[in-house]
Amino acid sequence: MDIISIDTLQTTSWSGGITHQIAIYPSDAVFAHHDFIYRVSSAEVELDESNFTSFKKYTRYIISLNNPLKISHNKGGHIELDPLQVHRFSGDVETTAYGKCSDFNLIIQNGLLGSIGVLRHDLQEIPSGHTIIYAYDERVYLEVNGESRIIEKHKALLIRSKEPIKVGFLSSRAVYANIQIN
Repeated sequence: MDIISIDTLQTTSWSGGITHQIAIYPSDAVFAHHDFIYRVSSAEVELDESNFTSFKKYTRYIISLNNPLKISHNKGGHIELDPLQVHRFSGDVETTAYGKCSDFNLIIQNGLLGSIGVLRHDLQEIPSGHTIIYAYDERVYLEVNGESRIIEKHKALLIRSKEPIKVGFLSSRAVYANIQIN
């Protein structure tokens, strides 16, 4: 098992605000070229209405970290998401979001298994592969397979493991992405 601290996030602007790339795999992939297997990011959505970039051959996951969010696919009805509620959708559908928020995102190539979620205070087992744990609001204290770790606010851990990991969460306000890849 490898555990790597992610202390520097790449920040870029997009039409609806700013985004902080937490992890991209492989590490030499270029997000704009769509040549990655997965990408984990957090964004500050600063507009009341924003359009998502299309990502053919990818699946997307999103969690609003602080405010309700409405999502519409292909100009259809709205899906209302409460804060910390996960929404999964195809990357190639026309998607519009309504509402300002901070969010957490996973974009993963179709055919791979992935998930995002909120870490709870009890012990959780997370599947093998790559797991990114992001402290979005405050310093986070946790244990990974019994080993104590601290993640500072707006920092992350990347855990690569060929076996499932057990994460004990000792404080609040962290989310994770898991990609079942070895």
